[in-house]
Amino acid sequence: MTRITPNRRMFARYLAPCALLLLLAPFAASWAMPPFGGQPHGGFGGDLFFLEHMAQKLDLSDDQRKQVEAIMNQQREQARPYVKTLVETRREMRHAMKGDDFDEAAIRAIAERQARAMTEMAVLRARGRHAMQQILTPEQRQRMRHQHRERRGDGADGGAPGFDGQED
Repeated sequence: MTRITPNRRMFARYLAPCALLLLLAPFAASWAMPPFGGQPHGGFGGDLFFLEHMAQKLDLSDDQRKQVEAIMNQQREQARPYVKTLVETRREMRHAMKGDDFDEAAIRAIAERQARAMTEMAVLRARGRHAMQQILTPEQRQRMRHQHRERRGDGADGGAPGFDGQED
């Protein structure tokens, strides 16, 4: 029978969930950044699925579709260095936590780099959403708000502004 030591208990309670989040962070660019606000469909081909879904639901013209695709491609390229940083810092954090000595300054420095990368990715996502919103007609924006509201459920955001910054 395996004895659960205080270190293992701490790992199971605190560090394992953090490690899991850090492990999933590199996939944030493809899974958590759909600029339309649609369901995340990560992995290879996720962007294509998202684009097809958006084009169908909003009845995008060919020109709008090309513009959305260009925005998504640009956003993906801009996110690459931040995803790389998240991968590197996850590895660094794992290494820093393995040691016998606790180096709070090192952990904080790694966490700050992670936070900066995640902040930049959030800004990229918001910028992409805004750019895509500018492509849509007023009717398409209304449909998009309706789809967004349906997907998250009425009032699920506590009354926060909708996708386009307007109250739902």
